[in-house]
Amino acid sequence: MPREVLNGSYSDLGDVYALGVVALEVLTGLDPSPVAGRQDDIVTHLEDACEGAPDSMKQHLDPVWAADNEAWKVVSLLAAKCLQNKSKRPKAAEVLQRIKLGCTQALQQRPALGAGSEMVSECVICCDAPSCMALVPCGHRCLCEACSDVFLRSGQDCPMCRSRPEQLIRVYD
Repeated sequence: MPREVLNGSYSDLGDVYALGVVALEVLTGLDPSPVAGRQDDIVTHLEDACEGAPDSMKQHLDPVWAADNEAWKVVSLLAAKCLQNKSKRPKAAEVLQRIKLGCTQALQQRPALGAGSEMVSECVICCDAPSCMALVPCGHRCLCEACSDVFLRSGQDCPMCRSRPEQLIRVYD
């Protein structure tokens, strides 16, 4: 909750703050409110954990962001802008414009991939086990067997090319 709301001051800027909190939830997978083992809200928790160093946010990311270094940085910067104190916080229209611009730039910077043209040796989810599962129809071999079941059930797009996978197949070397 924006700190100004605690003082009874409501405005559209409170919604912008809430968007920043949602962005942190998406980036980290953390619950936004105090939970067992953590007595502070997500904003305070990450402010303390990252101590103002933007790159330190990477260690708090949900593993699904591991494959897309630029995207998490765009979302993280947007969250930081939305969570500034009220006098510095951007208006909702400016936030929307930043989202559109960030998405456009990220898509332009992403290299074009042909079907199956890129293979990674480690799973892009856990970054630990070897990738042995390929997504069909795009052919990207980027998941380990353990992460592939959860990934397919989640309904997410391919982390390499963003196409919708219909199935996964095990690939043997």
